[in-house]
Amino acid sequence: MAARLRLQENMTFLAETASGKLLSLTAAAEQGGVEGKLRPMELLPLALGACTGITVLSILRKKRLQITSYEVVVHSERAEHHPRVFTAFHVEHRIAGVALEQEVIARAIELSETKYCPVSAMLRAAAPITHSVTLLAPGKP
Repeated sequence: MAARLRLQENMTFLAETASGKLLSLTAAAEQGGVEGKLRPMELLPLALGACTGITVLSILRKKRLQITSYEVVVHSERAEHHPRVFTAFHVEHRIAGVALEQEVIARAIELSETKYCPVSAMLRAAAPITHSVTLLAPGKP
């Protein structure tokens, strides 16, 4: 895989993924970046949430569970001093469906965390990752 970043202006880069997708990334405004654009550290919690959500949902669908709503919220903590690395992640799974059981969802999360989600495996080596599940009534966001 290769990623390419080209300087656009000031502290803003146009990033191109290995599959050709484009994304604009910038520094914080106080460092010369542009407000309203993504900053690099914002991508890590998003990647964790997407990878976890995709693998959990895949596992639940393979078990033929009917999922009507699924939201993943990633809470993260960072060190106060530079390089301001992430020190902890908490992944909150908000899920609704027909006849869902907490134990089945917990097992899907465990499999995602320990076997199927490469983002989780990478980040877990640097900071602890915890999970919680909230079962919602079907049709509730």
